Amino acid sequence: MVVRDFEMDRLPFPLAVVVQGIYTIKTGRHVFYYEDQEKGPRSPETDRDSQSLEDVQRPYYAPVVTRDALQKIVGVARECSNGKHCVADWNARVHLAVLDLALHNPSFTERICFMNCNTAQLQPESLVPSWPHLTEYQLTSKMVDFVVCLRFDNDDDLECMRDILLESNPQSLSINQTLHDRLIAAPIALSIFTKRPDQTWDEAQLQISVWVAAQFKRLNQLVQCRWGGEWRKHAYDFLPFIIIDGHEWSFLAASLNGIGQTVICRKIMFSDTMTESGVQQILAVLHWIAVWVQRTYRRWFYESVLDMAMPGDGHY
Repeated sequence: MVVRDFEMDRLPFPLAVVVQGIYTIKTGRHVFYYEDQEKGPRSPETDRDSQSLEDVQRPYYAPVVTRDALQKIVGVARECSNGKHCVADWNARVHLAVLDLALHNPSFTERICFMNCNTAQLQPESLVPSWPHLTEYQLTSKMVDFVVCLRFDNDDDLECMRDILLESNPQSLSINQTLHDRLIAAPIALSIFTKRPDQTWDEAQLQISVWVAAQFKRLNQLVQCRWGGEWRKHAYDFLPFIIIDGHEWSFLAASLNGIGQTVICRKIMFSDTMTESGVQQILAVLHWIAVWVQRTYRRWFYESVLDMAMPGDGHY
């Protein structure tokens, strides 16, 4: 594993767009909160054919939420922090509520979904051999807490996915790096990990990085099955993930370098759950990433994995 800073001039363009949007939201300069939203929410432009990062400098409306909802999250987060609650409490009482506010709305529910997956384990064959030896405990313990996935309800899409799975590896009938029931036919786009208080940052980063490296391996298997020797032209450039450490939410991303090593871009701590405005910024970043999932990643998955045109245009 190689760890480095986010360097805008070295990032794949789709990742540069996502990162620039996160930095913009982090400053608060272009996020309009609930009291300013007279006309309702408006999505940012993240079309992969955009020619400039200026597209993400436009004013961006975060999801519309009530002040009561924000105050409740802040209050419960403080209770969890002051009471030194376990990760399970944070996930059930704070993080699930944040994800629900950000993602469970008509803009996304037909195309993406999120779920708790803290019992999902890696398939042994999806592990990358070059990674450090992992103990049995590490392999059977929690890998991540939540995932945001592409949603496929169309019978033709599901049939195409089944055919690809049979071709790529008949022994592994999952589109992902895990055989967790709910994730077999729901391609993961974003993984979220809640760090334990007794974990170091390096330990948390290693754990989710193993998960993401296995995801890269599985995606590349699927793309190779579809495109053969030209698969590298169709492989995706990066996979995003989030690590939550107490109140703080941080964005990271993984990519593969020319020799197949996993490269992790160091965290961007974009907000926290200590204030109402902090929670609203988290909602805005999640909403921003969800737009990328719905429009850019979903289009790539249709074209490069399923080898078919994406229904609709991905806009909403």
